[in-house]
Amino acid sequence: PDVAKSPGRCPLAFRFCTKLTRVTLPEGLTRIGDFAFFGCQGLLEVELPSTLTTVGAGAFYELSGLQHVFIHAVTPPVWEYNDVFCFHSGGISDTQSYHTNQVTLHVPIGSMDTYRHANFTNAALGWTTADGWGYFSNIVYLPTDANVFIAEGSWSDASKWTHNEVP
Repeated sequence: PDVAKSPGRCPLAFRFCTKLTRVTLPEGLTRIGDFAFFGCQGLLEVELPSTLTTVGAGAFYELSGLQHVFIHAVTPPVWEYNDVFCFHSGGISDTQSYHTNQVTLHVPIGSMDTYRHANFTNAALGWTTADGWGYFSNIVYLPTDANVFIAEGSWSDASKWTHNEVP
C-alpha cells in the first residue's frame, strides 16, 4: 500500500521523520496505526479527516513541538491506548507526561463537549479508563466559512474604514 495514503495499515509509518512540519491525512482514512508518527519532533500541525474512527497506540508519541491538531470528525475517534499524544519529559524511563496543555485541539462546531468528555476503556490491554481527547485543555472550534476568527486588536482602527463587508 501507499504508506502516505494509508498510515492505518502501516505501524511506524513515519517514525522519526523529523523534517515533517505539517501532516494532512486524507478523507476516507479510518484508522491511524500504532506509533505512526512516533518521534516526528518537527511536526507542528496535524489535520485529521472526518472519517477517522480509531487512533492507534502512541500514534503521535514524542512530538514535543506539536502545536495544533485539526480534527474534522464530529464523533471523537477512539484511542486504542491512552498514550496517543504524550512524551517522556525525562527520557523513556520517566513516567508519561501528556503535553496536550501545549497543544490546541480544533474540533467541528458543536462537538466541543463531546471531545472534552470522551473516555475510552480497554480492559484487554490493561487500562480501564483514559481521558483521551479530554487531556487537551485548549479546545476550540475549527474555522469555517461562516465562522471567521478575528485577531485581538483587529478593530482598533475601524473608525478609519470607509467601507467594510463581512461575507
